[in-house]
Amino acid sequence: MRRLRLATEESPPPETTVTVDQAAEHLMRHLGAIGRRPTTLATYRSLFETHLQWGVEDTALERITARDIQELDDPPTHVVNA
Repeated sequence: MRRLRLATEESPPPETTVTVDQAAEHLMRHLGAIGRRPTTLATYRSLFETHLQWGVEDTALERITARDIQELDDPPTHVVNA
């Protein structure tokens, strides 16, 4: 219970702008505090890094639009010149 209280106390004040990266980190701390296994947290982090982070990591949560989410389906392509 103490870990959960500590994780909750680390929440930013409501008037603070929170980016997607910051929210994900807060979520991971919270999930760890309520007892999620390290392997589960590692899976969540991997999913975030693979599917979300590259597109919206520095965007404030309140600025995320439906279009931002739709564009996550189209990951950037990297052209390698041989």
